[in-house]
Amino acid sequence: MIIRTNLYPEGRKKAITMSYDDAHPFDRELIPIFNTYGFKGTFHANSMHIGEGKNYTDAEARELYKGHEISVHTYSHPALIDILPAELHDEVMRDKARLEEVFGYTVRGMSYPYGHFDNRIVDTVRFCGMKYARTTRSTGDFRLPEEFLTWHPTTHHNGDLYGLLERFMEQRVDRVYNMPCFYIWGHSYEFDADHNNDLYKMEEFCKKAQHLDSVWYATNIEIYDYVSAARSLEISAERKYVFNPSRLSVWVTVNNDRVVEIKPGENAL
Repeated sequence: MIIRTNLYPEGRKKAITMSYDDAHPFDRELIPIFNTYGFKGTFHANSMHIGEGKNYTDAEARELYKGHEISVHTYSHPALIDILPAELHDEVMRDKARLEEVFGYTVRGMSYPYGHFDNRIVDTVRFCGMKYARTTRSTGDFRLPEEFLTWHPTTHHNGDLYGLLERFMEQRVDRVYNMPCFYIWGHSYEFDADHNNDLYKMEEFCKKAQHLDSVWYATNIEIYDYVSAARSLEISAERKYVFNPSRLSVWVTVNNDRVVEIKPGENAL
């Protein structure tokens, strides 16, 4: 029996996720587009910009980002490569604590300011409880990371979105491209009249990429949680059973043709 963990929720084969930094006021223009076309975004926020007299009041931020994910981007956006581990720890934890105070849930992911990271930085953010962290190194492909604390995106939104979408939809799901993920990142302030009306281009892209049957539209943390659950499955010696120790249902293929849901705590096939 051949058992493969190559499916997203509900048996979907691929995923698309969006990732935007800084909690900039132009998120007010971007998020309604995502809401209209069914996309989910992760918004990596510098919480120094949230509060009375800042980019958003607490209440405005909670309403705007509802249905999306808020994630750490450090409190004040320093160049992490230039600060001491204690300062880095403080920047991450101060941001995490403030965001949790505003949004009322545990914040577990981040993106690196300026894309700066090294082993020391990765070790510190892991110690701070981060489960994933996005870099700015666009890969042009759709592979999931082995190490989620150095999660490289597919492309910045100024990249060839239509060409990549075509490749993404044509991409075979195999052992090399197991569970393809199209990961787009950027800053919402880049969408303004001085940048060739790129917000219109993003809206046109979302129209084209919406409601694809084979695609799961998810936040960064939803993808991390699901992939972690899939990677935690335990298969019996003779491949007759699969045990799911996680809190999420996981979908697998059996003998390349049967889709099976393994529910939390279930020992099934």
